[in-house]
Amino acid sequence: MKFIQVPLNEDDLVIHATLVGGKVVCHSKIHRLSETVWRLFWIETTGDKRSHGYGSAHLKNLIDQIKNLDSKARGFAFEIPSRHFDRLEEKLETDEQLERQRRGLFYERLGAKLWDGHNNPYPNNQLQKVELMWFQLSDTLIGQSDIEVMLAYLKQTHPYWFSN
Repeated sequence: MKFIQVPLNEDDLVIHATLVGGKVVCHSKIHRLSETVWRLFWIETTGDKRSHGYGSAHLKNLIDQIKNLDSKARGFAFEIPSRHFDRLEEKLETDEQLERQRRGLFYERLGAKLWDGHNNPYPNNQLQKVELMWFQLSDTLIGQSDIEVMLAYLKQTHPYWFSN
């Protein structure tokens, strides 16, 4: 298994890929939100390679890369579709509910926590459609200013995720 990274521009936008036998089996896109927080845009494992540990290995390697390359980084943040079905306006099929639960458990098994560290997936009860999660990258805990950076970014890029 080989792990590569490809910088896309000066704004710390990076593509990472895990290769097996010269073929990409998992890839992700990340960028720096602030001096202390990185954000995962997406991570994807090819269909026939899911449930074989490639996604876990890729994510662990990605976290190690950020820790080693960025001594100021405190957190690696991302959002997942909400697992709190009672807060959603639309009703989900059982398969979709199970997929959302599995996705959240995948990240939690790897050490992810709900974003604000206080088991509140909706900072200030603002978010309705997603849960913010993070991996701690240093001994310095995520702070309120880190949360505000992520929320400001999401309000700008995904305003429909917020309640009125």
